[in-house]
Amino acid sequence: MQIAYDYIGCIDIPDKLAEWTDHPGDCYKDLARLMQIDEVRDELGKIDAENLKLELKEYGAWTDEELNNHNDNLVRILWITCCNINERNA
Repeated sequence: MQIAYDYIGCIDIPDKLAEWTDHPGDCYKDLARLMQIDEVRDELGKIDAENLKLELKEYGAWTDEELNNHNDNLVRILWITCCNINERNA
């Protein structure tokens, strides 16, 4: 399913993969596994680092210092995307 964002365009993650993160508790290991899948890696590879920082800054959940790590930002936006997909499918 495609999820649209203001600064980075759309991210398209299959619903079945997004379901990996649909559970309580820490999802980091699931996100790390997702990031190794070619389809997901290709989607995330299209994202400009500066635009991603702008996108995540809108959430107000991370400091400027935290937003300087592009890999962490990719994990964040993947988690947000998966949550949005799972909420739409609920």
